[in-house]
Amino acid sequence: MNQPDLFSLPVEPLPVYQAGSRTSKAAAEQARAFAPSQRDRIAAWLRTEGQRGGTQIEAEAALGIKRQSLCPRFRELEQAGLIRKTVETRFGAVVYRANE
Repeated sequence: MNQPDLFSLPVEPLPVYQAGSRTSKAAAEQARAFAPSQRDRIAAWLRTEGQRGGTQIEAEAALGIKRQSLCPRFRELEQAGLIRKTVETRFGAVVYRANE
């Protein structure tokens, strides 16, 4: 049986970054602190959008999160199975929906 160390805090996994890029990895390290709350806000917003779904452009306007932060959070949420990319587009942007 493997028990967690009582004195160790869980570490948030490193957000997605471009492998082999020092600057991308450095940005991911900085994003580690705020990425969880951004993911929560994006997922909650997409749930409120229901079947209409939402694009990253709409999320930027609705949530006030810059696109360079939104794109990796959308990818992380998609990889976690919390949202899905649809085949639909709106004004040239892909529409996402929350998974139920």
